[in-house]
Amino acid sequence: MLNTLSYMVGTKMLRGPLFVGYDTLFPCNFQCSYCDRWKVKKGGELTTEEAIKTLQDLGKIGVWLISFSGGEP
Repeated sequence: MLNTLSYMVGTKMLRGPLFVGYDTLFPCNFQCSYCDRWKVKKGGELTTEEAIKTLQDLGKIGVWLISFSGGEP
């Protein structure tokens, strides 16, 4: 709640987000009824260097938990 308020009033957050969901790849071969990700033919995946930098930045802002997901099953 405090982080949301800090965005709204433009102040500095007291801490980073607790949880980040990180999809390593966007496209998927399955055609699940509850998801339309399979309709996307090309995702905007990060390069290895960009992904490493992103993860380092998440650590610097104090993310507590990162869930890795996504990609071809």
